[in-house]
Amino acid sequence: MKNTFYILVLISFIGINNLKAQATGYPIATLEHNGTTTVYYGGEAFHNAYDNANSGDTIYLSADNFRSYWGFYKNIHVYGAGSSDPATPVTNLTDWCYFYNGSDSLSLEGVYTNIQINGSMQNIQMRRCRFDNVQMYGAPVNTLFENNIIIYMNLNWVNGNTLTFRNNLFLNQNWWSAIFDNASNVLFEHNTFYCGYPFTSSLSNCYFRNNIIYMYYNFSAYVSGMTTCVFEKNLINEYTSSGLNFGDTATFYTSVFLSNYYFVNANLLNTPLPSWGGAASIYGDFHLISPQTYPGNDSTQVGMYGGVNPFKEHATPSNPHIISKTIPFVTNSDGTLPVTIKVKAQNY
Repeated sequence: MKNTFYILVLISFIGINNLKAQATGYPIATLEHNGTTTVYYGGEAFHNAYDNANSGDTIYLSADNFRSYWGFYKNIHVYGAGSSDPATPVTNLTDWCYFYNGSDSLSLEGVYTNIQINGSMQNIQMRRCRFDNVQMYGAPVNTLFENNIIIYMNLNWVNGNTLTFRNNLFLNQNWWSAIFDNASNVLFEHNTFYCGYPFTSSLSNCYFRNNIIYMYYNFSAYVSGMTTCVFEKNLINEYTSSGLNFGDTATFYTSVFLSNYYFVNANLLNTPLPSWGGAASIYGDFHLISPQTYPGNDSTQVGMYGGVNPFKEHATPSNPHIISKTIPFVTNSDGTLPVTIKVKAQNY
């Protein structure tokens, strides 16, 4: 309880400064190191906080634009104020973030940016972020992407040793680029893939379970590029018919399909597929119209709203943030200033 109170007080302090940042466009980064708090201001605030951080430290960022640190070689934990809520400003890392060996156990939450992961670092966690572009090279170990919005992703010859994508929204707005390319040994569970034209060009030994795969094209065009993949209890909805029933328990080429739900151009989500060349908004309603009709192998609904940690709307971060405030311009007769601040945090 003492730690919870300390965190709330700390975040309230940061949040009060965030109000200033949102009003003035003046970014704030707060570095936490062994109980000591250091605050940095301006467009270079995150860069300066990272320079002075040690592995294991935490950096909190206000809702504003920051120049990100190009090369990450430390184990740090970064919390933004949010990445995709239409009602609040976002924390935007305006440059690409490049992660290299040495950034093992790094975590990133509640920011809007593009990332590139290079090498074989371990235990990286990306949560509740919006990534317009994710590029990955090498063989990351025990790496987790959870509750994110991912617009475009390219896994470049990635051999994913316990690389997991769970409860994410893949919203491919680039109709001519595959969202998976040359990846192997990756687990995809309880994601919603809302794709345009391409799905993948090459996958091997990947496991898809309890996902929604909603795509504008026929799915069979990509099955030939998949080698020994397993698709279990996914909802596959293609816009035009493949001529193959992916709901059957069967093997197509070398990939196995087990007890999937298969449809052709069915209206199963509250946001239907866009017309050719269109792009769905990140603020669309991607809930199933009848979620109870499509249970996964864990008895929860398929897609990003199922599983043990369902997708949080707008990928709201877990750290407390201010949602309302009342700050009078004058004090009371006794000289006190009655300030009311309402703080909210998403549950895990």
